Amino acid sequence: MTRILFTSFLICLFISTQLKGQTVTSVPLANEITQHNFNFKGFALKLNDDVADEKSDHLLVGEIHAIEKEEKDRDTLINRLFELKGVVYDEGMGILITTDKNYKIKQIARSFIGEKIIYDPIKKQFTIGALFFDYLKVGERSFSAWQPVIIKTNMQLRSQMWFVQRPYSCILKNIFIEKDELLIFTRSNIDNKNNKGDEKAEIIRVSTSKVHKDEKRGWINVFDILSVTETPHNDKGRLELSEVSKKDNAYYFATSNLDQFTLKNSNHLYCFTKNKLTEIPHFADVLKQSQSYSDWVNINEFFATQANNYITLSHIGASKKEIQFTTTDTSFNILLQKKIPLNDYADFDKMILLPNKNVAILSANTAGKWSYYLYNENMQLLKQIDSGVSNKYHPQNFKSISDNNIECIFYVDIVSKKDCLLQILDLN
Repeated sequence: MTRILFTSFLICLFISTQLKGQTVTSVPLANEITQHNFNFKGFALKLNDDVADEKSDHLLVGEIHAIEKEEKDRDTLINRLFELKGVVYDEGMGILITTDKNYKIKQIARSFIGEKIIYDPIKKQFTIGALFFDYLKVGERSFSAWQPVIIKTNMQLRSQMWFVQRPYSCILKNIFIEKDELLIFTRSNIDNKNNKGDEKAEIIRVSTSKVHKDEKRGWINVFDILSVTETPHNDKGRLELSEVSKKDNAYYFATSNLDQFTLKNSNHLYCFTKNKLTEIPHFADVLKQSQSYSDWVNINEFFATQANNYITLSHIGASKKEIQFTTTDTSFNILLQKKIPLNDYADFDKMILLPNKNVAILSANTAGKWSYYLYNENMQLLKQIDSGVSNKYHPQNFKSISDNNIECIFYVDIVSKKDCLLQILDLN
């Protein structure tokens, strides 16, 4: 991000799908799957979110890396857009991409690294939760740290930006809009004086109507922070924050910290409403009990449902044996529990709840590829659909996009692959 200049963010470049070295192709797979591959010559792309407007045109956000050092080995127009000249060493930069309904690229713009998108059909506006790698000076200490950024843009990629400034690394994980205010969910390294990696979750409330100018960079809009709520425990290790379930006027989420030295997880469940954070007791105990009292229980997914149930997908760390689906009521009485055999480690396995109350789980199959496993609400397997994607790829943005469609983005860290692909699964 160090090469990105603030003054350049309103620049966007129209790029056709016929660019040399850049392709978006549809690949025939299983009858239920449509796949779109995004490739740029000399670059690796990781897309984090994809949201469509009322015309089914798409905005995609994420991060792009130059993986070829020499300028001649990289796409010319992407080089120009990101001001990459000569030799470049694997520099990560944010990217915005708009496409039509068939994922043919319309525009590309440089940006901060987008994580989450919300679309407002009335204002015809996208709100993006993103990250900026800044250089901070706190007291006598100077260090680099992640800071949240909120971007409002449209399909023409005309954008405005507001920055959240915290005196420590603060990584945006989710955003929600409440009338004229925004809630930003982060994982934050609050007590970083001794360079510890221990993190908490924070919920930061801001409004684009309450901002000030940065003292040193006077043309940057900075939020006046309306409130900050942090999780109370001083757990060891990096924090994992589940998807946030919104039910009525409350937000439910689970956190998990793994102490790398003891290999023990600290798991918690919280409810946030009216600027008050409440821990829901017994969650960790029931989770541990259901996993044979292991201290190393990893949470893959958590949802609080409109039917007043808690649904958790979890596994014991470093095990290839099984992953466990559990449904409880709000008093943690177990309503349904199913142990699902694994074919590989379950670190990246994902789950979504479908509008018809069925469940989709993404897990590795016996051939070393990702499969979509569709279950009914009683967790009886209805269908397994092979994605055709190697489990060396990492799944991202696994979500239900309509009553009958599931989306998942996959990216790979293998430099020779430099591949990012998006799949739509038709459940009809």
